[in-house]
Amino acid sequence: MTYKYRYIRRELYEANPAKRLKSFRSPSEMSRLIRWPLWVMGIGGICLTVYLLWLLFTMPQSPLVPVLSVIVLFLSLAASFSREKLFYHLPAREKELAEQQRDYIEYLAGIRAVLIKHGIDGSEKLRKLKAECETLLKAREEKYARFHRVIIDMLISVPVAALITGLIYQDSGVVPVATASVLLLGLLVFGLAKLFSKIDYYSDGYFKDQNLLDAISEVEYAGWPFGAPGGTRTDGEEAQAADEVRAV
Repeated sequence: MTYKYRYIRRELYEANPAKRLKSFRSPSEMSRLIRWPLWVMGIGGICLTVYLLWLLFTMPQSPLVPVLSVIVLFLSLAASFSREKLFYHLPAREKELAEQQRDYIEYLAGIRAVLIKHGIDGSEKLRKLKAECETLLKAREEKYARFHRVIIDMLISVPVAALITGLIYQDSGVVPVATASVLLLGLLVFGLAKLFSKIDYYSDGYFKDQNLLDAISEVEYAGWPFGAPGGTRTDGEEAQAADEVRAV
């Protein structure tokens, strides 16, 4: 990791230009935006899900379990595939989208200000920064992917195969209880490995690398001042655009 990369990653995280885009709706905004069908489906779906979980733990053989499962699934699919006009007041929704677009433009301006401050004022430098970011993230992913594959192969795949063999061939000498215990141990180790990788993701600052990579991707989509979408700028045009941003 180069020092320049470290400085850019830190400042972009501290500046947090995406904070407005990541903000949640306030209760008053939700009351103005959401129509009654979504309120009914949302509250009803939550209540039915809680009741279904209670039944699964207390009366798993209840005939209501499959019925409630189908209803919850239907509500989930209906909420996913329905048009916005069914769930939102369109004038309020259009106003919200316009505000989000303004926040997005401010987000891009914040990213570019940080990049140009640290000398990333051209497409070639941006590509180098992105390559370093992708290299760090890829190295981490490959490290944990190898570790997870070893756990799956040794403590999950082999016991599953042995358990199936023991169930099919009763005289094979395989003890199903012991094999199932090894399988459960493998699942536990795999879960702990996933948890450790997630802790490492945040404790070692890899989330900052992902934040930087997302920001670079947004700038590449927008183009300016590192080259317009569908084309490229000359070095002189990029330098002029960078000077304009510095002046602002």
